Amino acid sequence: MVRPLGEVKASRLHATAAILTRRGATAFDRPIGGSDSHALNYLLPSLPGVGTHTAAIVMAIVNDVPDTVPIDQHLMRVAYRLGLTDHDGGLTKPGSRRVAADLLAYGPDVARAHPLIQHVAYDTCTASTPDCRRCFLAESCRYAARTRVMPGPVRV
Repeated sequence: MVRPLGEVKASRLHATAAILTRRGATAFDRPIGGSDSHALNYLLPSLPGVGTHTAAIVMAIVNDVPDTVPIDQHLMRVAYRLGLTDHDGGLTKPGSRRVAADLLAYGPDVARAHPLIQHVAYDTCTASTPDCRRCFLAESCRYAARTRVMPGPVRV
């Protein structure tokens, strides 16, 4: 089951399994099952292959921690085009923190929109060829307005 993920991910999952075996899976139950974002910020990145983005996804979606939002290049692109934030275009730690702060200023529920924003990023708001005519957000999007693309009928 793990082999199709590739050698790097498989080795990280193997290393994580070894840590869970050594520490005991119950060592992770309380932080993962609770809402202590400080404990999760320490615990999750200590696992092989878990960076700030993956940790933020677990915290925001699995644990419903309201003070975090997963930031990646796709979310940054869509948020920028919608005019929700400004950034320098790089996925740096300071840039990610700024985008997260800008988005969280809209309210704590913004993290719950992450899967929807990801879907828009993959489906219509791609990096090289955004399809603004198909995007249901085009009327609210400064990028679509700047390119003078009028949305067409929404296809479901």
